Amino acid sequence: MGAEIVYQSGRKLSDDYLKVTKLVLDGGKYRLHVGMKKAIGSYKLGAKAETGAIDIKIEEGDGKGEAYLGMYKLGGDTLTICHALNGKNRPEELESTEENEAMLVV
Repeated sequence: MGAEIVYQSGRKLSDDYLKVTKLVLDGGKYRLHVGMKKAIGSYKLGAKAETGAIDIKIEEGDGKGEAYLGMYKLGGDTLTICHALNGKNRPEELESTEENEAMLVV
């Protein structure tokens, strides 16, 4: 799946960034490619089926060993994920702001 909208720390990332970004989710594992960079890892969803917590761990590639706490929402064919960066706490809302420094991907 390709990203449609990406914000980091409240700033919308360029369309050029979106064109080279691809995320594949499959059975608790993910592969993320951003241009020549890649990260492979696992994710675990919280108990709620449509909206809830997501824990992400990078197991291979860029950022190996890093973990991110986030939230997700699934509505129809649209998946929205908002996760903390820089070891911050899980975001309380599905939004990226300068204050929470979160990454929001739709």
